[in-house]
Amino acid sequence: MKLRALLELCRISNLPTVWSNAVLGYFAGAQVFGMVRPNSPWGGRQSSRDLIEAITHEPWNALLLIVMLSVPFSLLYSGGMILNDYIDRGVDAEERPGRPIPSGRVRAKTALRLSVIALLVGVFGVWLFENSFYWFEYAPWRATAFAAVLALAIVSYNVTHQRTARSVLLMGLCRGLVVISAASVKQPPAMEAAWWLFVAGPAVTLIVYTALISIVARREMEGNRFAGTKTIMNMIAAMPLLDAVWLAAMGLWPVSLFCIACAGMTKLAHRKVAGS
Repeated sequence: MKLRALLELCRISNLPTVWSNAVLGYFAGAQVFGMVRPNSPWGGRQSSRDLIEAITHEPWNALLLIVMLSVPFSLLYSGGMILNDYIDRGVDAEERPGRPIPSGRVRAKTALRLSVIALLVGVFGVWLFENSFYWFEYAPWRATAFAAVLALAIVSYNVTHQRTARSVLLMGLCRGLVVISAASVKQPPAMEAAWWLFVAGPAVTLIVYTALISIVARREMEGNRFAGTKTIMNMIAAMPLLDAVWLAAMGLWPVSLFCIACAGMTKLAHRKVAGS
């Protein structure tokens, strides 16, 4: 199996959108945590600057945080994409023979194994991240539980997407669960009003937007040319901009810039590896 085939199979060009979703979720959860845990080491209603300085007081710590947060969700996303190609291999052989599995560049059994491993390691990675910081005691296993639900949603989507158009909601739910799972590392035990605004709000936005992309992609595959592949790729690349808007609304401008950068990285990556 060549590296190029693996990158196409994992839809690696779309991964910056996953990083953006995860970072949005984590910082949204941290924002809520600071509001409802006034006696925590993070203090009460901290300003955006205080919050960011507390989390990323050293550049290397900030990089480590983003990597540890992004890797498990990237594995979950890639595992889902590989499983999608495995299940669609029959249809792809007729309609998209250039894809890795029907073209023979990746064996079907190998793809299935890679998918299972990526999904399991992704959930385990969330557990490691959740237990890597002293504050995990406030939400033991909460993020891991949501990551497990995310993995289940990914499998459910792939199993049902050829049978019903309603599966687009499952696709959207997968994106929303990235935000909720990442936020749950710092999520208070009770779902306070701030949680519904800063965590559930962005999650619902992503659910709706992702479902819309799925609907457009479905119609394009069915021969309705009101939106081509380029439009779909642009919609995917624009997803981190939604994250940036939410973070900016919370006053977390420096973090929103990272999400904007993710949109740019996705756009550039699409020129090398197709994200569809």
